[in-house]
Amino acid sequence: MEVSFYKRALQKRIQEHCFRKIPYPKNYRIDLASNDYLRLSHSSILIKSAKNAVKKYGVSSRASPLICGYSSAHRTLEKSLLEWYSFNDCLIWNSGYAANRAVLSKLPQKTI
Repeated sequence: MEVSFYKRALQKRIQEHCFRKIPYPKNYRIDLASNDYLRLSHSSILIKSAKNAVKKYGVSSRASPLICGYSSAHRTLEKSLLEWYSFNDCLIWNSGYAANRAVLSKLPQKTI
């Protein structure tokens, strides 16, 4: 299709007040090409927290508590989640996929 078709379609949406425009501050960019679209990598609070975590735990990644053992980091995370959500107990998983597999496998299923 030719470009003028899209220009006309866009102009029509604007005239019909169906064009949504999101106001952003000048020079503001959303990075949709990476996982940092919220620019959290530039947060001074997160940078400070990451530095403290590196000093305390090191820089290597670990496996889940089931494999490497339950640590104070796991307990701190659980306490924070319990406080945040006002729950009595919680379980943390190494991925959303693993959590969904566990939950969905326990739901009632049709038996033959």
